[in-house]
Amino acid sequence: LPAPAAGKTTAQDVQAQVSWQPCFTAPGSAAEAVRIISEYFSRNPAATSYSLGINDTNRYCTCPACEATDGGRLNSIGVHDVSASYYAWCNAIAAGLKTQYPDRWLGLLAYNGAYSPPVGQRLDDRLVPFITYDRMKWADPELERLGHEHTERWAGAAGVLGWYDYIYGGQFYLMPRVYMHHMAGYLRYGHAHGVRHYYAEAYPSGDWHEGPKLYVALRLLWNPDQDVDALLQDWVDRVAAPVAAQ
Repeated sequence: LPAPAAGKTTAQDVQAQVSWQPCFTAPGSAAEAVRIISEYFSRNPAATSYSLGINDTNRYCTCPACEATDGGRLNSIGVHDVSASYYAWCNAIAAGLKTQYPDRWLGLLAYNGAYSPPVGQRLDDRLVPFITYDRMKWADPELERLGHEHTERWAGAAGVLGWYDYIYGGQFYLMPRVYMHHMAGYLRYGHAHGVRHYYAEAYPSGDWHEGPKLYVALRLLWNPDQDVDALLQDWVDRVAAPVAAQ
């Protein structure tokens, strides 16, 4: 892609830079990634991880090699399934780094076309997929069942899991999304099924009234077995003082 003129970057320029995906079967691609990542770790010896996350778009490569690898299928969320080619690419990068940097982690988002675990392929133990989903939806029993099945398939394909969640509420919704006991339930479930890393989209600067939910979420991430009602009582005592907490 042509570089934008100096000082002339536009929204269209930015979109052009993120509206494509790499070809995961391109010869030399994984080796070039290993070279770039190795240089990064060499310059940053204290760094413990590097991201293999890809662009936030569904414009995946459809070259004959990628199509042959991926089979032209849709995944469980109706997106062009690229898990076979993408995770083979990730595994090749992890293998290429292992001799020189065996203790580094490689994170990625199990998102869009890479949402599903690859069939017949296990991820290198230094790869951490963050399964991307809004788990408030698990308030619906059927979506919860499907989500549990998906998590457990991933637990069989990776040594450790992460979750990417969406827990913001009032800023973008007509009604507040308040579901702290439900959140505790799914965090307990995740911990029991290999989830050890967690990231959530939440915007307290514009959503200050989300305070108790975010407080409870952060405390539960230290220990998901805590009593939610006790955490809420702690929050109101600290915010309003015990005499006004009720």
